[in-house]
Amino acid sequence: MRCCAVLFVLAFIGCIYAEQEIVHLPPEKVAQILPVAMQCVGESSVPPEVIFQYASGKSLGNDKKYQKFIHCVFTKTGYADETGHINIDKAMEVFPKGTDKEAVKKIMEECSKERGEDPPETSFKFAKCFRKKAPVRITLQ
Repeated sequence: MRCCAVLFVLAFIGCIYAEQEIVHLPPEKVAQILPVAMQCVGESSVPPEVIFQYASGKSLGNDKKYQKFIHCVFTKTGYADETGHINIDKAMEVFPKGTDKEAVKKIMEECSKERGEDPPETSFKFAKCFRKKAPVRITLQ
């Protein structure tokens, strides 16, 4: 399960495209996010292998359980409020020094305009948008 949570962090923050700048998630952020992601896997009934597939660049579709998983992680870590709206200032803390934070913030602001029919869908739409448009891809190594 720990492996799946690590892979979620990769999928949540960036997508897998060669033209993206690769940045490394600070260890203290990994330590904050992993326990929450593992808890949310259980709460949302998301099968761990699907999270691995998503981290590999495959889409999760719009299934409610995946929306619930992403919303759970975002809200329990404080990266989104209960309505599914992203806390951009807090989310920006994930990105280490040397990251083009201005470009990342611009995409976050653009993607934070995404709205769903409910809070989990709003969180999911943000994640999907950010994954597609992010100028960076974060790794744990």
